[in-house]
Amino acid sequence: MRVMRLVVAGISSLLLGTGVFAQQVAFTFDDFPTHGPLPTGQTRLEIVNSILTTLRDQHLPPVYGFVNAAQLEKRPEDIAVLNAWRAAG
Repeated sequence: MRVMRLVVAGISSLLLGTGVFAQQVAFTFDDFPTHGPLPTGQTRLEIVNSILTTLRDQHLPPVYGFVNAAQLEKRPEDIAVLNAWRAAG
């Protein structure tokens, strides 16, 4: 997740810091809460909390996520991931 923080920070600095270019970048997060295997030693909730912290710390505007409800049917315990995302606004 450190890599993601560096990427978001770098993009934010390039696009917002210079004021030279009027660029827009869209960050979307698809298939919450489940998509693909987990990295060793991490939970889905830890990953989404890292993403949310990075977005907040970098002062990014509101973003959208898309929920894969079929995955929630298979893994109802992942509702905590969706709840964390929604609670963050």
